[in-house]
Amino acid sequence: MSVKQSFAEQIKAQSDVWKVQIKEYQDQFEQARAKSQSDQRKAISQMEEMAAEAFKLFQQVQTASETAWKDMHAANQKALAELQKGWADALSRFNN
Repeated sequence: MSVKQSFAEQIKAQSDVWKVQIKEYQDQFEQARAKSQSDQRKAISQMEEMAAEAFKLFQQVQTASETAWKDMHAANQKALAELQKGWADALSRFNN
């Protein structure tokens, strides 16, 4: 076998290895993309639930009498803080 032929076969072998690696990386990319989309769907669902809870809280505050409002103020503050933390947690899924 000539040096030229040997070198050509070496290049072909390397090219074949790289093609296999590219296919593996493409598969990994597709899996990661599917997982990312799933995670983002969950985050959006979580955010929708929190927005609905915040609206319910708003309605409770709007309809509460002054006496009831004074009794529930601390609990509402805590509920709002928990919603804000959950929102930040869900939002962080988009930044990863």
